[in-house]
Amino acid sequence: MFDGFEVNKIVCFYFQKEEHIVVHVVANSNADKEFIIPVTWEVFSRIKVQAATLEEAFSWAEEHLDEIPLGDDTDYVDGSYELSAEGAEECEIYNRR
Repeated sequence: MFDGFEVNKIVCFYFQKEEHIVVHVVANSNADKEFIIPVTWEVFSRIKVQAATLEEAFSWAEEHLDEIPLGDDTDYVDGSYELSAEGAEECEIYNRR
């Protein structure tokens, strides 16, 4: 995935690289550094559980949630995209070279 947008004459390009979203902010043609900034977002999915009743299925899912594989039919939860760090200092671990 690759996309871009412009905010106040600053051009931003972003693409997914493994489990990270890499964002390039280009204020001028001299932008020569790239940094990793951690982000998170939520997805909504559904799982199938076999049981005699809906109540039993829900109870089983609650008790075994950590064992259930992630769903493969997912939808992005609107408004959930956010930075996963409080500031640049917390991003240093992702930017060690």
